[in-house]
Amino acid sequence: MQNSFQYLNDYYDKIFVLSLPRLTDRIETLKSNLNGLHYELFEGIDKENVTMRELKSKGLYDTKRYQQFYKKPLEIPVGMLCCALGHVKMY
Repeated sequence: MQNSFQYLNDYYDKIFVLSLPRLTDRIETLKSNLNGLHYELFEGIDKENVTMRELKSKGLYDTKRYQQFYKKPLEIPVGMLCCALGHVKMY
């Protein structure tokens, strides 16, 4: 499998993979399927471990700012917000 990823390894400086620590089966599948690819695994923010109140108190989300850009839903779902924050964490 090493040779099938050689082009990607040569082309990209870094490859990032985002997942959640509790998804152990998914992580093991990733490791198996991506064997030979030079990547870095990032731990995302799990919606099971945070509340919207907590994210707001840390300044990571503001309902009024969200509503300036999106009309519906009135509040972003916590899972969607955690996904976005996971990507921001990688950046």
